[in-house]
Amino acid sequence: MGIHNGKREKPIIAYASNLPQGMIKEIECCYDNGWYLAVTYEDGQEAKAYQPGHMVGVDLGEIHTMGAFCENGQALLITGRKVRSLHRLRNKKLAEIQRRPSKCQKGSRQWKKYERAKRYVLSKSERQLRDALHKTTKQFVDWCLAQSGSDVYIGKVEGVQRNTRKKKRANRKQAQKISNWSFGKVKQYLAYKLAQHGIRLKEVEETYTR
Repeated sequence: MGIHNGKREKPIIAYASNLPQGMIKEIECCYDNGWYLAVTYEDGQEAKAYQPGHMVGVDLGEIHTMGAFCENGQALLITGRKVRSLHRLRNKKLAEIQRRPSKCQKGSRQWKKYERAKRYVLSKSERQLRDALHKTTKQFVDWCLAQSGSDVYIGKVEGVQRNTRKKKRANRKQAQKISNWSFGKVKQYLAYKLAQHGIRLKEVEETYTR
């Protein structure tokens, strides 16, 4: 489990008796008034075969979670308002909670109460963000199908973050925004949702998606 409050946490061992049928893609250990497992798995439906069509370029960002342009001239912008608002609310609540334990003795009943509250905020915001990103990626995949897209090109996350840090090294607010971007989850969801429809996802240097 890593390091928490200077101490190495013991690993959590979970026994799952009712795992879904099919190939499991991801298992996440989450907390919401108790631990539970969030399982992502293949539903058994065979992916469609690749059919050559139009190329689509995708740009990920914070103002707009996804911006896309198809070579047939059509474009799509998906606002990141919902995701930004969830991040802001989470950061605000965490800041309030983290200020309070400073007045409590570590390990006390009140301190443990604040720790539980912090885990609850993180778990709840994670579920909400996961739901928002699933809806965002589904909207893009549906649009991509309508444009007969067959090859989707998406910018590498590392390049976006590295270039932004160089330009705005002293801007802490921008750094916080960058850390909040859920690029990894977006790419993960896109990869398997597009593959189900026989659409290829390819990573390229960020400059080529603009």
